[in-house]
Amino acid sequence: MKKYKKNNEFRLWHLFSILIISGIMFAGITIFGSWAYAYVESLRVSPVTNGYSTTTDVDEQAILLATRQKLSEANVFIQVNYASGYEIGSGTIIHQDTSFYYAVTNEHILDGNNEVIDSQEVTTYDNISSDFEMLAIDQEKDLALIKFSKENRSYIQPINTIDEAINIDDIVIAIGNPYGNVGSITYGSIIQLTTLRELEISRLVIEHNAALNDGSSGGALVDIYGNLVGINGWELNGLFYAIPITVINTFLKNNI
Repeated sequence: MKKYKKNNEFRLWHLFSILIISGIMFAGITIFGSWAYAYVESLRVSPVTNGYSTTTDVDEQAILLATRQKLSEANVFIQVNYASGYEIGSGTIIHQDTSFYYAVTNEHILDGNNEVIDSQEVTTYDNISSDFEMLAIDQEKDLALIKFSKENRSYIQPINTIDEAINIDDIVIAIGNPYGNVGSITYGSIIQLTTLRELEISRLVIEHNAALNDGSSGGALVDIYGNLVGINGWELNGLFYAIPITVINTFLKNNI
């Protein structure tokens, strides 16, 4: 009897212990579950972003990618052949009508090195080449306007040429065809608006630090939204210069 009684007491105590432990575990799970739910909900309301707006970062990346794509499509490669050689450069599509694209470039690309021009060719981003017609040229501004057929070419959205304030330290993107590397893109910022004196001609220019090389002349300089800021023209002593949009629009005013 004694043995049986002891075993029975043990079983009762064991059952009682299980009930106590189960109650504690249930309470713990309930408390933990409530805390976990609250924590998850807090993340949904206030995501951790390390001090930066995730949405803004994504938007800026998307804007830059879209601008880069648009800039690449509006860039053209220009080659002018003459008796003793050839000249290569860049141009930027800034207008279109039902039959033609219009591009602005530098006058010094099209002058044929003061020789008779044998042929001239423009190539768009889709690798379609054709002859072009020179519509206007201004040696003092170092600007020229050309037009060429849309036939067989992909659709190209011209670059915006709206006048906007040019501010020091603004981010800019440059495109061109340096050494024949079509659509080469560099990034930089505006250093200053200044006057460049060359061959007794004074020009208002944008000085910036987006690298240029031979063949970059005539290429676009744009802001991060793809608006035309200038047309690149010169590199002197490691500094890079572009013709400002205000000068470009004055040139285009009576030619389109």
